[in-house]
Amino acid sequence: MRRPLTAALLVFATLSTFAQSEWITPFEERGYNYSPPYDETIDYFKRLAERSDYGEMIAFGETARGRTLYVFVASKDRAFTPEAARASEKPVVLIINGIHSGEIMGKDASMILLREILVEKTAADLLDRLTLLIVPVYNADGHERSSPYNRINQNGPETTGWRTTAQNLNLNRDWLKADAPETRAILSLARARDPDVVIDNHTDDGADFQYPLTYGVEDEANVERNLAAFTREEFVPHLEARLEVEGYPTAPYFWYRDGDPMNGLIEWVGTPRYSHSYFAARNRLALLIETHALKPYKTRVFADLAAMKATLEFVNENAEKIRRVVARADAETVQRLAIDRKPYPIRFRRTDEPDTVLYRGVRSVREPSDISGAERIIYTGEPLDVRLPNYRNFIVEDSVTAPYAWIIPPEWRDIAERLELHGVEIGRLEEARKLEATTYRLENAEFASAPYEGRHTVEFDVVPTKETTTAPVGSYVVRAEQPTLRLLLYALEPASEESFARWGFFNAIFEQKEWFSPYRMETIAAEMYESDPALRLEFENKLATDEAFRNDPRARLTFFYERSPYADEQKNRYPIIRVERPTEF
Repeated sequence: MRRPLTAALLVFATLSTFAQSEWITPFEERGYNYSPPYDETIDYFKRLAERSDYGEMIAFGETARGRTLYVFVASKDRAFTPEAARASEKPVVLIINGIHSGEIMGKDASMILLREILVEKTAADLLDRLTLLIVPVYNADGHERSSPYNRINQNGPETTGWRTTAQNLNLNRDWLKADAPETRAILSLARARDPDVVIDNHTDDGADFQYPLTYGVEDEANVERNLAAFTREEFVPHLEARLEVEGYPTAPYFWYRDGDPMNGLIEWVGTPRYSHSYFAARNRLALLIETHALKPYKTRVFADLAAMKATLEFVNENAEKIRRVVARADAETVQRLAIDRKPYPIRFRRTDEPDTVLYRGVRSVREPSDISGAERIIYTGEPLDVRLPNYRNFIVEDSVTAPYAWIIPPEWRDIAERLELHGVEIGRLEEARKLEATTYRLENAEFASAPYEGRHTVEFDVVPTKETTTAPVGSYVVRAEQPTLRLLLYALEPASEESFARWGFFNAIFEQKEWFSPYRMETIAAEMYESDPALRLEFENKLATDEAFRNDPRARLTFFYERSPYADEQKNRYPIIRVERPTEF
């Protein structure tokens, strides 16, 4: 015979049912294949903040269309301000959702995560030794460009947002150059909050395989060596083991060599246009999560939830150590790169010497396609476990060393303002200064044929010169001796593939603004030819070896113009100079 419920149990059952119905997420309520619009999403997070003493919803910026961007701060110390969080001496963890708003499972997983921590209390201990920041949706404008047709390769949800912003910018290519208002807002948030650990939630567009998610971390020579070792030897094994136990086997984020998994897997070294690479360059532990696009949306949400919880568990278990590792990474960056002036790798090359790895794939067959005229891949759904070569070994292809300081002329203040967004400390010259410096000329410029991320990128040869030059009053002084030095080397050294110069910030320097008339240049060129034997020999050699030059009258006159005192000495001259020796400013 069933015993009657006591009054206390009846109250508990009623409250539990009420709590479940009140805090069930739209994703759960609508059958696990739905993700709510922005207003409904933000409302859920705001209600969580109102419900708990340990949560607060804070606006930190606006999108290009004027939507408010929010961060949810969760803290058992009620350390909701940056100052209070620093005073608590606990690691700060930042979770970013919806940087690509079609890849939105992190938002729905974060709702469940906060509910478990703040309402149900089943995961309340995850907040014991850290401060948690969650951006519900970063690309809010893209999130509201919603359609069932936005992600052709993806299995749910019913509708998703768009990859890029209202300005058609990919926020996960914008971290260093900071063109988008959303980027500038989140950089200000990161500067104020200074997270120790960052998670960025994505969904991949790759082929079929068994893994519900893969992950990316930076642990090569572009990352401070102690942080890289800690990431590789302690964090990654914890993450992989916890996800395996939870039933979500994982692997490092990979591509296929030549598009075919049987040719092997390849990994890559990221640059700070990407979120996890950016924060690694800021000496922080950073995790990229890529759930598998072909898995059901429900699987992706709960796999992502498991990865976030595994990371928060690790931070709680290693709170003091993470703080020490981060602080040491900042100090070592200054000592090794600024004081000892060790070379910093800015370009890597993947070797042809692979490791081997157990790949949990899905068997596929190929058959000819009448549509494309090529072979099409058909995945059978049958698991395929096979050992494959994994091309993940790299050698440094190019490096730079830090100067004592960079000097940015005042007319390029936009560069200084962008650097300040990254937390770079900058001074000003109160008077003009004559300086021994290294300057660069950027020769043989070749511009991209189409824009990329709203910019015309440019490739060039970097030609350094030692000279005495004058820095004008008001110039910006950027000393190398600061923890953001890795970002400075990427941004300010033109040899870097991420440099502001290659992104097209200085394209005006490649333009010729004064020209010659042939009738006048003919006379000057003849005088130069007769009076300068070395120049005459150089001209004749070029005539003998370069047919296009020999047959181009304008090019022949330009040869002399460019070597005359009439030529623009500022053309192709990179305006930022390097001061190599310690100097009082």
